[in-house]
Amino acid sequence: MTRRFGNSAWIRAASFCAILIIALMHSGRLFAGESNDRYRVALGVLSDDFKKARTLPPGSRPSPPDLDLSALLGLSSTRLRSALGSPDHRGHSDHAGCDAELCWVFTYGPKESFAPTVIKQENGLDTVVVTTGGPFLLVVGVSSNRVATARWEGQK
Repeated sequence: MTRRFGNSAWIRAASFCAILIIALMHSGRLFAGESNDRYRVALGVLSDDFKKARTLPPGSRPSPPDLDLSALLGLSSTRLRSALGSPDHRGHSDHAGCDAELCWVFTYGPKESFAPTVIKQENGLDTVVVTTGGPFLLVVGVSSNRVATARWEGQK
């Protein structure tokens, strides 16, 4: 009795090609993902630190994270907004040193409470404590829906 395996060879060849195509697609995704990994790490650090800073008591002035902001250059503005939330200020390059089509400003710290602290004195007078300055700002320049510039700015 003889068996015919003509179709079997074709099935093996097709299976091999399918496996090869899947392997090539996966390796291409790995190589294409290198810059995304760089963005993912930077965005993860910023997102976590911004969340912590925003939960601090009003008047807190946390120092910004020690992060090379050049890691954000080229990132899509949608991904940045997704990680940090909406900017506190958006405008058409009206922020000094923004050097881009649009300028986004993110406040690094709690939302400010503008109510001054009142201290009752023994002599019947009240003392008002006013805190000058404010939290650090992350100033991001956006051009063509990509991060073009990024820098920290301290307030005095």
